[in-house]
Order: sequence, then C-alpha cells, then structure tokens
Amino acid sequence: MAGFLDSREVFLNVYDLNQSNGFLRFVGLGFYHTGVLIAGKEYHFSNQGIQIGRPREAPVGAVFRESINMGVHEGLANEISAIVRRLRDQFPGSSYNVVSCNCNHFSDALCRAVLGRPIPSWVNRMAGLGGVFIQPPPSQEQGQNQAAEGTSSGRARSENNPDRRKKKELTEEQKQKLAALRKS
Repeated sequence: MAGFLDSREVFLNVYDLNQSNGFLRFVGLGFYHTGVLIAGKEYHFSNQGIQIGRPREAPVGAVFRESINMGVHEGLANEISAIVRRLRDQFPGSSYNVVSCNCNHFSDALCRAVLGRPIPSWVNRMAGLGGVFIQPPPSQEQGQNQAAEGTSSGRARSENNPDRRKKKELTEEQKQKLAALRKS
C-alpha cells in the first residue's frame, strides 16, 4: 500500500586505499574510499559518476576497513532513488577530483540528504590537507585579474579561505594514541 514509511539502516562503508593507513590513522589521517549502504545497495562516486553496487565490493586496490552505522532513514520507498537522482546533477563523473570532489564528498552529501548528518570528518581529512598543497589552476580571467593586482593565485586563495585558518582538532582517542607513539 502506497504512503507507508519504511525504516532503512544507513551505513558508511570505508575502504583503505593505501597500506600506510595503519600508521596514518593513529594521527587522524588516511586515504579512504567510501560508499553508502542503504537497503542492500552501496552507492559510491568515481570518475564514472554515481554508481550502485553490491555491498563491500571495493574498487581494485581498496581493502574493506569498516562499516559505520550512520543512522536510520524513515521515508517512502522511492525517496532514496529520488535523492540519488538529484545528486547525479551535482556529481557527474566529469567533476571527479581527488581533492575537491571525490567519493567521500559524495558519501557526505548522500548522508546529509538522507539522514541530515555528515560522515565522520576523519574520512576525508586527507583531501582537505591536499587542498592546501594542490591548488586548481585559476581561470584565465582570474589569472589576468591577479596579475593586474600583483598577487599569486595560491597565496590569494589561501589568505582568503577561512577554512585554511581553522585548526583541526584531534579526538581524545587520537591524542592517546599519539602520546603512546611518542613514549615508544
């Protein structure tokens, strides 16, 4: 009967993309791929766009790390499909960028749309750090304006970016592990 609400658990499946993640995770870093598991389907994003696959079928080279229960979605059966359709406009394959528009950005957008909450910040922290070092080239117009003003694109962007000045905080668990590493 149409109109009944269903409950679906939503999980964030996290995959290691690098063997050094074991060491990096102690300080809150790592290279991860993620997918969002809802009702037996895992939604993920790559340079091929948004894809739907079987749970825990990682891309080549990725190793399943953990599944994080993100919460329960209560809604109509077709709501998830409608949300994913809307996100396809925001996440075409051509927009994939390892720093600014990756699988973790998509997983975060999907969890926010379905549950109203973000994915854990540590999952995509490395991309945020990469953004500090890897700046996309300015458009031709930006380059001409900055040349006229006498500023470099990287410097101007980092000085004007409020997120750049935010200090990243470690969790208590990360602080304890870091302290243990320093003692040994």
